[in-house]
Amino acid sequence: MLLSALDRCRYLYRAIIVVALLVAPNSLLFAQGVPGRNLTLVGPTPQPSACTTAPFCSGKLPDFGLKQQNEPSCAISPDTGAVFCGANDYRGADRNDGVLGDAWLGAMMSRNRDTWVSRLIPGFKGDTPSLNLAFGADPTVNAFPGGMGYVFIAGNRGDNTIGGIFFQRWVEMNKEDGYPFEPANEPAHQIANGVAGRLNGISHVPGNRLIMDAGLSMKRPATPFAI
Repeated sequence: MLLSALDRCRYLYRAIIVVALLVAPNSLLFAQGVPGRNLTLVGPTPQPSACTTAPFCSGKLPDFGLKQQNEPSCAISPDTGAVFCGANDYRGADRNDGVLGDAWLGAMMSRNRDTWVSRLIPGFKGDTPSLNLAFGADPTVNAFPGGMGYVFIAGNRGDNTIGGIFFQRWVEMNKEDGYPFEPANEPAHQIANGVAGRLNGISHVPGNRLIMDAGLSMKRPATPFAI
């Protein structure tokens, strides 16, 4: 039986639709990616012999107790693709020797997204120098050429106690081992202040906006930050 040109077109369109329906689910699967193995972003904490006692070279304290980390914020280096994450970190919350003793902030990092290392950020209670505040929380990480910007809140417990929002620079290291990023050799910049219970309204402003409002440069420095 000979088919008219109109019938041939109809069969062709139907065949195209059937093929499209068969291919679409597989395309969506490929678009979603294939899950890999589970990784821990915390990883080990390389600790030179000089850093085994408090204040642990400003935060190179291993997470011996496998404590919690939560509320992560991550960014990718525009130069190398290395990943840097900040998070609330409780590895020192149970200490009672005047160092830490409350939640603070961690830094997790990787050059290849497969092998990770971690540490605490500087400035905690008992560190040298210290912000002299009991706890830190709510990190926001932003990438810029040559390093990372780490925004966080820190304060003391209780009603009407002091606190603030702080910005800390981290420098990307040009080497193949050790920590991919190190904190710059400069104090954390306080970019807002307040009292407990009144930081919530401003702590969720995007970190890059807070940095610009505070007049802090996010451009590549002419020379690397000292560490």
